[in-house]
Amino acid sequence: MALSSKPSIVNFKSDVWLQNQEFGLQIRKSDFRRQTEHIRRVGERQLVVQAICWDKNKSILLYPTAVGAPVGGEQVARVVFSRHPHFEKGQMVVCGKGWRTFSLIDPTKDLVRKIECSESFPLAIYLGVLGHPGLMLYFSLFEVCEPDKGDVMVVNGNRGFEFAMLGQMAKIYGCKVIACVQGQELVDFARSVKFTTVNIKRLDAATVISNMAPKGIDIYVDFLGAKFTHSILRCLRPDTRTVILGDNATYRAQGVGDVSPSPYRFVSSVNMRVNTHSVFDYLPFFDKAIDEITDWINHDKIIYKVNAGGVNFDTLPQEFIMTTTINQRKQGYEKVNQNSNIHRSTNYRSPGLPKTLVNTAPRLLSRAQMSKKNI
Repeated sequence: MALSSKPSIVNFKSDVWLQNQEFGLQIRKSDFRRQTEHIRRVGERQLVVQAICWDKNKSILLYPTAVGAPVGGEQVARVVFSRHPHFEKGQMVVCGKGWRTFSLIDPTKDLVRKIECSESFPLAIYLGVLGHPGLMLYFSLFEVCEPDKGDVMVVNGNRGFEFAMLGQMAKIYGCKVIACVQGQELVDFARSVKFTTVNIKRLDAATVISNMAPKGIDIYVDFLGAKFTHSILRCLRPDTRTVILGDNATYRAQGVGDVSPSPYRFVSSVNMRVNTHSVFDYLPFFDKAIDEITDWINHDKIIYKVNAGGVNFDTLPQEFIMTTTINQRKQGYEKVNQNSNIHRSTNYRSPGLPKTLVNTAPRLLSRAQMSKKNI
């Protein structure tokens, strides 16, 4: 039977957290404002979802929200009303509707994907390891870095999720993983999953890695930037597969003063290629990638920690502030004085790099390639 073109009359009251003002170096509760909206009509092929879990990760800051607009990010939600033939009431989904309790979704315009929730997984996993952050790591490794058995991969980071998932996936494909981390907790974890570990608070990483990998590094995944990457780049060969996924060492420092030093001046001087990309370049392959990651988790090939999602809407701003504050304390800032003439990275996607050296349009995986990896 054909769907009616007339809108359905409904009444869903949605609480929304808005960004009240521009975020400063220290995010405060006053940066957020709460208001109520109503969903009154649902058109043909539209649906309404009720959020259960919201993204509270600092990655929200990479996609700035206009002042007065809802705070962005993903949410895990349940369909509560549907006029779309492919989404039934009760279906669980992930959508990018940010900090709202109810959302009107038009799948022709909004990114929404079905999920089959497992009782063995917490909901927050679909915003982390099995969400866009995990998919970004998956495609960064297998499409951009293309690991081979025996490759030496160096990954840095001072939060557990990114380096841990990347390293474990690389080890599945036979790579030697050198994890450069700081803090005893991360050092202990890296050793527990059999990474070769460098505590960058106590050791000079470049010197140690040069001894560990005298023939050079095959893959380098960068989450830190600044001083650390500036030193590590000298251990790389021109053919090293390098991908930029963050600049945690200068987190929230942009706009305050020059960041020291810029590692990518060295990149341009030796004609080294560095890659960056968007997870949405690989949208057609999300489901198959999630299936493979899920299989690895079920077979204990990936050990993960979930901390991405908040389940209490009332306290989302406080939880988000706590998350970013802890990260700032762990990461710190690497700044130089105002007289420095070192270039400052202003955008983590392309930090001061000449456009000719940045591969921002990686090729999409063919179905044959995906089959080759048994996805």
